[in-house]
Amino acid sequence: AYLNRREFSISKDSIYTRFNTFASEDAFKREIMRRCPDKIDIGAVYTMPPSARFDLVAAEKELVFDIDATDYADVAITDDSLPSGGGAASCMLTAKTWPLMAVAVKVIDDILRTDFGFQHILWVFSGRRGVHCWVCDERARHLTYQARSGIADFIQVVIAGKGGSGSGSTHDSRLHPNVKPTLHPTLLRVYPILLAYFESLVFNHNLFLDTRIVELALSIIPPETKNLVREFFDKHPDSVRRWVDYKATFIDWK
Repeated sequence: AYLNRREFSISKDSIYTRFNTFASEDAFKREIMRRCPDKIDIGAVYTMPPSARFDLVAAEKELVFDIDATDYADVAITDDSLPSGGGAASCMLTAKTWPLMAVAVKVIDDILRTDFGFQHILWVFSGRRGVHCWVCDERARHLTYQARSGIADFIQVVIAGKGGSGSGSTHDSRLHPNVKPTLHPTLLRVYPILLAYFESLVFNHNLFLDTRIVELALSIIPPETKNLVREFFDKHPDSVRRWVDYKATFIDWK
């Protein structure tokens, strides 16, 4: 009775069909083997079989987070030799941002387990160029829209600039209003996870020699210290030294 109230959307040869339901696991398996779909999306569980399409009311749905390579386009290390578009550019972008997504997985998993007490968390490859997080606890499946938005808002630290995610623009990127000079205990706890990877970027990839990254870093720090950090950067052309000065400026945040 549970499975036949779950919606499955199936894509095959550019044809997308919604409201597929199955009476049993065997029926689901037979249909998937018969159709060999290109993509399957798992939807909500409704109060009645969604194939009826009549007064559908969602009864529950897992809490899902989607991390995509394009979410990190603004902070990917630039390379003028990369192609400007198409599949090759997409693959290159994914290769450059995948380590960033891996760190995001570690941080989000820690927050979901430690701050919210969730236990049944499934991380899966999205099928293209990203990662999906499925929080399957019963409590998570019955969260309201407002509660889901609240959890996402709690995790958010940086608000993207006007260009939006993946646009390559860092204009007006800023810290989330929840982030204060005295960091929240959650941010203090995940700081070591982020720092270990971040410093490997600085040391091995000359992160702070990338003009876009420098401007993004400056755009999200308090105005009263921005000029000081810029002076540090102007004095030292070396990426590692720039980071040392940058970190020293914010030592009180740790």
